[in-house]
Amino acid sequence: MYICREQNVKRMKNILIVLFIILLNILNPQYLLARDLKFNRLTAENGLPYSTANVMLQDDNGFLWIGTHTGLCRYDGINTEIYSEFENRQVRSLEETDGNWLWVGMESGLARINLKTRKMESILCEGKKELQRVSAIHWGKDEKVYVAAIDGLFVYDKGILTHVIADEGQVFSILENTLTDYWLLTEKALLNLDTKTGKVTRYAWPLKFNPFFLASLNSYKNILYISAEYNSMLRFDMKNRRFMNEFAIEDKKRTYPLIIDGGQLFVNTTWGIEVLSCTTNQLQYTIAADDDMKNGLRSNQFYSMYKKGTTLWLGIFSGGIAYSQIENDAFNVYRLPGTDFTTFNRQVRSFCIVSDDIKLIGTRNGLLLVSEKEKRVQTFTTQDYPALLSNSILFIQPFGGDDYLIGTTKGLVLFSLKKNSFRTFSEENVYKGTQFYSCLSDEEGIWLATSEKVLYYNMHTNQTDIYLLDTNKYPGCSALSLCFDSRNRLWIGTSDGIFLLDKVTRKIMDTFEGKDKLKNISKAQINNISRSKNGKIFICTDRMGLIVLNERGTEIDIYSEDNILPHNTVYSVYEDEQNVWWIATMKGILRYNRVTNKKQLYDLSAGIPGGVCRSFSKDSQGRYWWANEMGLVVCDPYLLSQAVLCDLPRISSVKVAGKRQQLLEDQEQGPVTPAYAKSMVLPAFQNNLELCFSMHTYLGALDSYQYILEGFDERWKYNIENNCLSYTDLPAGKYLLRVRGQGNSDYETQLEIIVEYPWYVTYGIAAVVVIIVLLGIGWKYWRRKVAIVGMKQDADDELLNAAAYRPKTPRASQEKLDRLYEQLIDYFETEKPYLNKQLKSADIAVALSCSISSLSECLSFKLNTNFSDFVAHYRVEAFVQKQKQEDISLYTLMSIAESCGFNSKSSFFRLFKKQMGCTPLEYIQKQEHDRVSKQ
Repeated sequence: MYICREQNVKRMKNILIVLFIILLNILNPQYLLARDLKFNRLTAENGLPYSTANVMLQDDNGFLWIGTHTGLCRYDGINTEIYSEFENRQVRSLEETDGNWLWVGMESGLARINLKTRKMESILCEGKKELQRVSAIHWGKDEKVYVAAIDGLFVYDKGILTHVIADEGQVFSILENTLTDYWLLTEKALLNLDTKTGKVTRYAWPLKFNPFFLASLNSYKNILYISAEYNSMLRFDMKNRRFMNEFAIEDKKRTYPLIIDGGQLFVNTTWGIEVLSCTTNQLQYTIAADDDMKNGLRSNQFYSMYKKGTTLWLGIFSGGIAYSQIENDAFNVYRLPGTDFTTFNRQVRSFCIVSDDIKLIGTRNGLLLVSEKEKRVQTFTTQDYPALLSNSILFIQPFGGDDYLIGTTKGLVLFSLKKNSFRTFSEENVYKGTQFYSCLSDEEGIWLATSEKVLYYNMHTNQTDIYLLDTNKYPGCSALSLCFDSRNRLWIGTSDGIFLLDKVTRKIMDTFEGKDKLKNISKAQINNISRSKNGKIFICTDRMGLIVLNERGTEIDIYSEDNILPHNTVYSVYEDEQNVWWIATMKGILRYNRVTNKKQLYDLSAGIPGGVCRSFSKDSQGRYWWANEMGLVVCDPYLLSQAVLCDLPRISSVKVAGKRQQLLEDQEQGPVTPAYAKSMVLPAFQNNLELCFSMHTYLGALDSYQYILEGFDERWKYNIENNCLSYTDLPAGKYLLRVRGQGNSDYETQLEIIVEYPWYVTYGIAAVVVIIVLLGIGWKYWRRKVAIVGMKQDADDELLNAAAYRPKTPRASQEKLDRLYEQLIDYFETEKPYLNKQLKSADIAVALSCSISSLSECLSFKLNTNFSDFVAHYRVEAFVQKQKQEDISLYTLMSIAESCGFNSKSSFFRLFKKQMGCTPLEYIQKQEHDRVSKQ
């Protein structure tokens, strides 16, 4: 009996201990307002040179610079590069200034390194003294660099570092209030420096405040927030120049580090980071390590803290760096305001926005009823509600009154919103034991897409019509989506392509207009089918992208990875009031404006938790909603312009022939670091290339890219492994590498790559060019000489031939020659055959019914000329007449000559000069001069 009593006492003690721990957890703000964040980690195991980060800074290109106890490194979200220039040197402060300079403050020394050229310079005080314990560097609006060190404040201006304040001990932090108003956190006091007059005003620390190693200044409006290691947080009113509520109760637990961003105060405490509103001083949420470390944080010993954009970076003492996206204005996972309920990781399959207050959310694990007004969430599962049939909810649709159709993987049920209860939709077996994927209403009833069939329920007669899919031809085929066109035909998207329902024959056909133009459509799963505003059909496929066709199949457009899509799996399309398409794909939501051809991809970096966005809805406030496997996603399209999205891809590293290159030879800029290069030159026998990129999203996952090497690749490529791409054995020549984030064609990086020819090829080509030039000069000289001799010989031959072949007396009678002459002149002046460029003497002989020899005799004895000169005479005269009658400035000289019968420029100029004694241009200029003189 005594033993039993002792056991009961022990059991009671254990229960009390557990209850006490639970009570502490409830009262602890870490558990009350803990934020659902997932942190990624960067440690010494994956590239960090030392396990404790002293300082962090993100430069204008997006790279994160990390100063540690043993050096400086750069992180791009995937890979880390250690800068050997600072090896075994403790880096305590960083700052970026104009001219691509990164200033580095160390335990012993101050230096700056040019991020473009990697040139490093040591900065000495007045050219001699090396600074010690440089704890802060600030680039002022006056373009001077202010440096805090153990000996006081230093200012760098026009190449000279000057000692400004030396009597207040170590300076820990610098804050610029206005152009001439600076605040300094020093070992002995808080100082106010007027840089214009040099006046220093001193405010002594309260007795219990003693900064001695790590300390910082931050401000919001007129309030200074002062934090130091092992000291409570202080506030200082800059307007009234006094400390506020020295060591307030709520501030005693808050210490170093501390940062302010966007009106929020992030401050370290004994149990993690508290995030407060600077305006109300109210606690908004906390960030701390979980007991089971699910969020990625393994310790609450934060040594440094940095925030840029939406990313928070935490330096953990001896634990590396943890970082996470903590906010984004673009897309959010729905959470019930004022509670800790979130749909994150809920595997949402469907939903229905009943009102601004009520939402029904279908998941793989039951139905959720959310009331924002009552701040209540009720979960319905088959365990408590057997009438639900299945916990996997495929669609939710209003049915009438307060009833909602619930399609599940095991049947169709009705849910009463008023009674919060389920009941069977119908006692017919066809509504049980099968999957109901979607529904579509018409004037008399509802159409239901199910496994192997389509059902129609008439709400007036309560009758059900069954339309079977051809499962013999398509085994296991399921209807997934339904859509009516303007001709009242029902389009059915299935797991095996597209079908049409003929209401007359009551048969489902697998043929439709335009099917012959779509290859493999019968093998494609149709995730969704809907109508556009202009009546076209949107067909969202599982592997073929987005197909858009008109109802008659005469116009078909296919959108895929080959043109605009980041992925060929498409789940839904919504067309907004501006005719902009919102295309939900496996790799995010693409916003596509067809008029401007502008594309913007929203993915993990925009706050979308996962890739599968199934159903879509727009609420009364104009917000867009998607059912996502990782939660219910909501977006305000009017706030998207403020969102932080994927930026320009930057080259983070380059390897040539397997060797990492610190500098690339840019044709215009000279040697530059890869991030700044616009071109690069590869030696002839070092033509193996590897390039790594980053868009600096810092999501703990690979970015999605598409790229093409113009001159080598035939089409765009996708999904760079480890954010790197490589080419081997590139042939000599010039190429253009284009890299962009998938779906973000407006953000593209280009790099010209020149592969040199081997030296023997280069010299060989030069020798060949010289030989060709010399041969060309010699050939031209020879041709000219031959032409001159030929022209002289031709003239002599023409005279000899004319004398040799012209008979002394005509063979035909004089009367016959006179008659033929009259016919010839009349024919040329009326019919104008000379306008024909291909005119031959045989053509004229046929037209005049005479022989060619008779025609030649006529021209020779009557006109003392030959056929060519006779035709040329008429053509030249025709040109002269055109020149007089028309404004030839509207035409080219050769176009007029061709209209007059000339078929080449050389013959035109030669014959014109022979007849007129001058060139055509000289003739036209003379005519113009005469015309002006007469006026």
